[in-house]
Amino acid sequence: MKIFVVLVAFLAFSVTESLIAPENFVINGLNATVTPHHVIVEFFNAANLGFFGGGSIITSNHILTSAQNVHTYFSCIARVRPIALPPAGLDLPFQNEQGMILGFGFTDGVTNQPADNLRYGYVRVQPDNFCTSIFHIVIPNHFCATDNRFPVNICNGDIGGGFTTFYRSEEILVGVSSMLIENCHIQWPSAYTRVSQYLPWIHQVIGV
Repeated sequence: MKIFVVLVAFLAFSVTESLIAPENFVINGLNATVTPHHVIVEFFNAANLGFFGGGSIITSNHILTSAQNVHTYFSCIARVRPIALPPAGLDLPFQNEQGMILGFGFTDGVTNQPADNLRYGYVRVQPDNFCTSIFHIVIPNHFCATDNRFPVNICNGDIGGGFTTFYRSEEILVGVSSMLIENCHIQWPSAYTRVSQYLPWIHQVIGV
């Protein structure tokens, strides 16, 4: 059995207020095909109560996820492959840059129905002042993203998953999904931890 060390992106922010009233909708994502760096992490107690979230394989021995996914268990299948980290000295992602989000989380913000398959979507990085008007986040440690033209969003069960972009034709992990609006409304942003701000700590832990 492959043993992984889970790295945790510590977070300290919350939503300023409940912005969206309950509404029934589908979180607009598509079934993902080749995503060998994404894993599902989960924790359940003896009463079968618990939670699940996402994570990204960044080395053959390490998974990067959100702080709220600590004390989780996970299993891996064959053909997994680590995703590259952003280069040092670049504060990626940039404003208006498009990124891909992934997850097995809920596809409905009301009935809490998880996805049968890994799903993905694309969102764009929003201006910092817009993000801080919605979330109690620290800039540049965090950013938020949405896309009102083609609405899609993460939901419960997706926290800890990656936000990826391309740099010099290589897919890289630039964000960790960390905070979402109540009911996962697709017309509001979600917040992400910016990986580049924690590169020194990550490299220290993984020894690279």
